[in-house]
Amino acid sequence: MASFNKAIDIESDYPSTYLWRGVTYVRLREYEQAISDISTAINLDCENGLKIRKQDYPIAYDNRGNAYYNLKNYQSAIKDYNRAIQLKPDYVNACFNLGVVYHKLNNYEEALSQYNKCLRLEENYWIAFSNIGLIKYEMNKPSSAMVCWEQAVTINNNEIEPQLAFAVALYAQGQQEEGLKKAKEALKLDDRWEQIEFLRQNLWGDVLLTDAQQLLNDI
Repeated sequence: MASFNKAIDIESDYPSTYLWRGVTYVRLREYEQAISDISTAINLDCENGLKIRKQDYPIAYDNRGNAYYNLKNYQSAIKDYNRAIQLKPDYVNACFNLGVVYHKLNNYEEALSQYNKCLRLEENYWIAFSNIGLIKYEMNKPSSAMVCWEQAVTINNNEIEPQLAFAVALYAQGQQEEGLKKAKEALKLDDRWEQIEFLRQNLWGDVLLTDAQQLLNDI
């Protein structure tokens, strides 16, 4: 961060420096400062001509969208993610992030549209499969959800979420012993997933949360 600050002290109207300091602030979870810096970068660029590389514009809007999302300013996040996608239609991260906002807002149709677009762009995008599974479960399609979670685990068997969700579905379907076994194995990877509020933060819906609570009560 010190190098960005020093660069801005030397040349205060250079937008790329503000952009990458803003991206760094997003990673540090300093979202207000991130929005300020990225907005400054975009505004300076408009005033001074093309000093941000063309390929960096989608990154700017995507990261500002992330900051808005984490501040629960969902409409501004949607606007920025759409702008990033307009500039780079194959930007899979922005498509996924847009899907997450719609998912958060329970707009399942739009969320599924974006998650499926991610998979058209990158067929092994495991987290898109996992999130589609979360939505399918809320839509009373547990079998479809389980297929998605199995696919996610096939792609990346180090991620806990699809493994735990699959275990919860097994348990809810009456396969308690197998569900508990798989859940315990998954939770060895990260015990934060034992907390219902943490699951909610990761877009688990009410139906899946209710079933997860029943399983967790038995562990």
